[in-house]
Amino acid sequence: MIALYPPPALMTHYFVQTILIGFGLGLFYEILLGIGAACGLRRGASYVIDGVFWVVCLITYFVFTVTEAGGQIRGFMLIGMGGGIVFFHATLGWIVQKLVGWIVQAGVRLVRLLAGFFQRIFGFIKRVCRWIQKKFEKIWKKTSIFGKKTL
Repeated sequence: MIALYPPPALMTHYFVQTILIGFGLGLFYEILLGIGAACGLRRGASYVIDGVFWVVCLITYFVFTVTEAGGQIRGFMLIGMGGGIVFFHATLGWIVQKLVGWIVQAGVRLVRLLAGFFQRIFGFIKRVCRWIQKKFEKIWKKTSIFGKKTL
């Protein structure tokens, strides 16, 4: 006899896996929202972030159903992924958004600080090189054969 449906233990395993995938996708979405908030995007105007998130969700679901579930599309898998995303968003979402926003802002401050530091260092090197160039020009004028009017 051919089994048409996988055993319940395997379906439960798939369901738990999709919940965990939903947690991961929820984390990904909150990271995107935190980056968008740190960059100044308002939550209602973040269509690009939402588009990227849903494309990643579709690709993830497709890859999971093809590789793990043997190409069988099951409704409980969608419910598991959606439930994982919603649960993560409702419980840890705001913490991740704030943390990512803080990390991005700290990174921007660090880059600005380093840019200012390197700008001062290169400005100092530039002034030193100009000073050395002027000294060499004076020496070159005094010792050059071509600088003299008579030979």
